[in-house]
Amino acid sequence: MILQNQENAVRPAAQAATWSGGPDGVALGYRGRLVAAELSDASVRGKGSSGTLGSCLKNPAVDLAIVPANRQRAPKVIPTLLAMPLAGTFAGHRSRSARRFLKHMKTVALSLACLWCCSACVSVVPSAEKQIRFARAQADAAFLRRDFATVALPLVENVQLTGPVWRTLNKDELLKRHGRLCKERTDVSWTHFPQKIRINTNWRVAAETGVWRERWTAPDGPVEIEGSYSALWRQSRDQWLLDSEVFVPLKCTGGEYCRPE
Repeated sequence: MILQNQENAVRPAAQAATWSGGPDGVALGYRGRLVAAELSDASVRGKGSSGTLGSCLKNPAVDLAIVPANRQRAPKVIPTLLAMPLAGTFAGHRSRSARRFLKHMKTVALSLACLWCCSACVSVVPSAEKQIRFARAQADAAFLRRDFATVALPLVENVQLTGPVWRTLNKDELLKRHGRLCKERTDVSWTHFPQKIRINTNWRVAAETGVWRERWTAPDGPVEIEGSYSALWRQSRDQWLLDSEVFVPLKCTGGEYCRPE
């Protein structure tokens, strides 16, 4: 059924019209009933019938909203006419949205499953630089705990440490040197601060440079030595081991120990 306004004139309040002499302001059409509200001189076309609303009113100036039948029927017409085509539209929209949502969720579930399978089958190996930094930090922390067995883990058997006053030629000698140092300086700390690590992947060696700092409490007060160091690391299978290290003190702060020679 099609409603077409011919004069673009809408009367205020709820008005009813008679088509083909229908009673109570109700237009009788083919296979249905229509209560026309807020429309004046509109044509009604139905399947197999047509007519004009308002053209058969005896007194168009009369506000028919006062008629009980019109007060009950008129307000229901427009919502009913509007709801009929929209119901199918919203239902179709909801159906399409649901299908898109389910498709999206299936894709997400498949992606998560693939990630889980990949993480279960592939182990991620840290980069060479990260391994060296971790080994260095672990050894320094073990030195503070006086855990020399852990200090020895990232060392080759013939590791060499060289400084201005002492030198070690193997792992056992280095660990003994650490033991004597901790007895002489009970609160001593030895800390490395790596600044640059460069890797030669072809020869499986690495160069580490940075700043080292040694602190302890002497009889005449705190002492701190700071300087630069350079270290050579070698890769043994999947592990990086310290091969040699040279440390040079560049600054000393404290009491008698720092007195110039």
